[in-house]
Amino acid sequence: MAEKIVQLGVSREKDYMYYVTDGGVWKVRQARRGVPKGVPEEVVDGGFEMDTDYIYFVDEDGDVSREAKTESPRRAAEPKPKPVSSHKLTSKNGNGNAVTLALTVHQPWAALIAAGRKTIENRSWDRRSILGTRIAIHAGKMQDDNIDLNEIPAAARKIARAPQPLGAIVCTAVVTGFVTSSDSPWFFGPIGWELADVRPWEPIYCSGSQRLWTLPPDVAAQLATELQPAASR
Repeated sequence: MAEKIVQLGVSREKDYMYYVTDGGVWKVRQARRGVPKGVPEEVVDGGFEMDTDYIYFVDEDGDVSREAKTESPRRAAEPKPKPVSSHKLTSKNGNGNAVTLALTVHQPWAALIAAGRKTIENRSWDRRSILGTRIAIHAGKMQDDNIDLNEIPAAARKIARAPQPLGAIVCTAVVTGFVTSSDSPWFFGPIGWELADVRPWEPIYCSGSQRLWTLPPDVAAQLATELQPAASR
């Protein structure tokens, strides 16, 4: 459960990613084809201390919220990995069962992930405790109206133009790494979630949420036992 800690009312600018660090809010221009990634800029110094047991982010109101990091007892007892630009692990639940977490992604990006085209999802935060874990990709109820089809690889444009399901689980994928730089045309930054072993599914309609969220038990059960993977797109 997210907890609002500072009311700042930050106004978001198009083409910028916003994140929280060192007690303040920062922004960086997303890298796009033909336009280099920008230099991080401090938006406002919130003057608050950050607890390492929490993840901090700019919420939909432009304020700073936080939520507790979730780690299993076994992982919590393990030494923390040294910060590096990328981490690679094998799948913990690669058989497709026991998928409990989901990430909501706007269309057509969710469809491009399901089709195996988009192998990096861009966020301003990471969750290292899920490295090697299979998660569900949920298509949000809104389309990304700012997409420029000329900025994505030509082979993916037909998928991006096609009608896509909204408000539904469309695939599962294993989170294999977090990167802060990449030659992939799908990397905009500041943090890229590397996705592998994507398994598309017939749409499972359900409500989504911000950040990583827990699947309803009935949806998790469908992913584990009832549905068969959809035909490769």
